[in-house]
Amino acid sequence: MSEVLATSEDGRYRVILEQDVDAQAPEDDAQGYVFALDYGRMGNRSIECLAAPVGDPWADDMAAALLSATSRWDLESDETRRYLAIFWDVVSMATYHRRAGGVFVMLVTSAMCDEWGIPAGAPYRLETADLRDWEAWDEGDVYGYVIEERTTWHADGREGREEWEETDESCWGFYGYSYAREEALEAFAGAGARS
Repeated sequence: MSEVLATSEDGRYRVILEQDVDAQAPEDDAQGYVFALDYGRMGNRSIECLAAPVGDPWADDMAAALLSATSRWDLESDETRRYLAIFWDVVSMATYHRRAGGVFVMLVTSAMCDEWGIPAGAPYRLETADLRDWEAWDEGDVYGYVIEERTTWHADGREGREEWEETDESCWGFYGYSYAREEALEAFAGAGARS
């Protein structure tokens, strides 16, 4: 997908929004642990840790515990939440059911809340919106913008040939079409006032 969003008044510059087909998972944006739980066929379940706090040695163990809990109880059941709270100090959980099957699960522990300055015992509630970037990544809803300049190439006495060339002002990795479009237009307007 490629879409020209705007062209400068003099026609020399334009900004294009393109789908980022090689988008990376939004690991650095994670507010907590993020797991991909796949229910598979014939009851076979698997889990993968997609994001965890830097240097956390317990992510794989927490993944195994989550997999074990969901083999006994429903993912969003009170039993699963209590189990995670008692044995893993989880204070909040959000889920996103993927179109392709499986679930993204985000977990936040009280240690994370302490690190973020949230007082002990204060309610902290993750929402499905906290998984918005993961949803966009999963559905291929990731974009980049390219700012191009029209150039004319001349060869020895021949008529010039016009082409668009990418400038150094392109940027990639925007999760969600609306956000990517807004950022592209803002960057285009701010790059030499080319509206």
